[in-house]
Amino acid sequence: MKLFVFDLDGTLVDTKENIALAANHTMKAIGLPEISVAIIASFVGDGSKRLLERCLDYHGANTPDTYSRAWDILFAYYYENVEKCTQLYPGVVEVLDSLRDHHCAVLTNKPQEMADKLLKYLQIENYFCEVVGGKEPEKLKPNPQTLLYLIEKYTNEKTVMIGDSKVDIKVAKNAGVPSVAFTKGFGKVEELQDADFVVDNFAKLGEILRTKF
Repeated sequence: MKLFVFDLDGTLVDTKENIALAANHTMKAIGLPEISVAIIASFVGDGSKRLLERCLDYHGANTPDTYSRAWDILFAYYYENVEKCTQLYPGVVEVLDSLRDHHCAVLTNKPQEMADKLLKYLQIENYFCEVVGGKEPEKLKPNPQTLLYLIEKYTNEKTVMIGDSKVDIKVAKNAGVPSVAFTKGFGKVEELQDADFVVDNFAKLGEILRTKF
């Protein structure tokens, strides 16, 4: 069976508003001004800890003590409210249904607990043979270690990485597999052109996965 590996935020799930809510709740709690959704979206892609670092850097407030306090607030709020303002992109379920004869997995830099809770809330967790979240900073995408682990475990055929950012394209290249970029997520379109295919909706994605791989 083939293996199709999906990123989570900005690929399967539209979480822009949700992530901004969590980030701005944290900023307000530590006495800093809110940040626009667009700016916060530009900070996404390298895991929650880097997101928080970038938010604090934006305000010139990234000290060890502030970061430690802010991280506890962010993680607690985000975990308890991971479903707020969150929805699947149109066509996700139909594409996952069409791939039932193959293996599908999730590879995300989102913390494991949050990824698991979000997929369960959206009722799509059973489509995936495995969900790999961001557990160890040194193994986050674009490090290919976790993608290579999935490949070794689940397939000796074709593997395809599907994501919305340059990090997803880079991890695919680092693992020696093709990638499909989705343009409705967090990545800028001009940063996605190194993918093997670029799509702006799941109908096109499904067609490419069925006919090109």
